[in-house]
Amino acid sequence: MGGTYRDESEYWPDHIAIPQNDWIFTREQIMASASVRSGMTRKEEMARMEKMYSFMRHLKICRGAELFLATIYLQRYYQRVPITSGNHQLYTCAVAVFLASRVLEVHKTGTEIALRGAQLQFK
Repeated sequence: MGGTYRDESEYWPDHIAIPQNDWIFTREQIMASASVRSGMTRKEEMARMEKMYSFMRHLKICRGAELFLATIYLQRYYQRVPITSGNHQLYTCAVAVFLASRVLEVHKTGTEIALRGAQLQFK
């Protein structure tokens, strides 16, 4: 291999689009999220996001870095998908916590997160 440079076209032929960085949003994209485009006001969207963040905090199975990463996953997911009414938002929170724990190698089981979430819902 010896550190020789290869032409980019060898890896990305003309029929394959070079991937764009979809982790970075402009201010305009954030203000016009999927929920806002579907008719929800920005204030309503923020209120629902706050409820989801509160739910994740009250799980009390997340440490700081896990909670931070889970909120990033949640925000990025709902940047693309509108928030709608129903309990599926809590499932999305649980999935975000699960993914964050896997990335940070904390290894919480899905069952552990689901049981704690169910306990919170029925209090």
